[in-house]
Amino acid sequence: MKKMIICLCLLILYRQGSAQTDTLPHVLIKRSNGTKLYASELTNKGKPILISFWAAWCKFCIAELSAISSQYQSWQDSTGVQLVAISTDAGVTEEYIKKFAERRNWPFEIYWDYKKSLKNSMGVQKIPHLLLVDAGGRIIWQKIGFNPGDETIIFSKLREFLLTQKIIK
Repeated sequence: MKKMIICLCLLILYRQGSAQTDTLPHVLIKRSNGTKLYASELTNKGKPILISFWAAWCKFCIAELSAISSQYQSWQDSTGVQLVAISTDAGVTEEYIKKFAERRNWPFEIYWDYKKSLKNSMGVQKIPHLLLVDAGGRIIWQKIGFNPGDETIIFSKLREFLLTQKIIK
């Protein structure tokens, strides 16, 4: 019985330690120009933020960001959403990430989780990993993976959230 209680306690502690946070943590990330910013400081003037964890080697990440890119201006016009694409690439520079995004004409902000501290503190294990964050920095929805057409699901979830918050444009 004593062993079972110890195992249960260890399991609870493990789950708490590996659980994803429900708000953006106070860890440093870099903008594509090299300046640093705390993830907890990402804001969008009372509007939601989509955060996409991606890497240059991940074909599904590129497909997701490219699909969103083609509709991003429309999404911004109708919802005010801001997309922040956070590279999880290792062994590269911010210049490499910046050029990679520029070649694809991605119209959203590009960041780099250069120490993997945001990815790790958020419990992100697989990419692409998309988060919908409200104005208070709370994560209200997340999606892992991408299939063609998922951008419709993402936009629907965004509009659903905005309608419940009554902050749609």
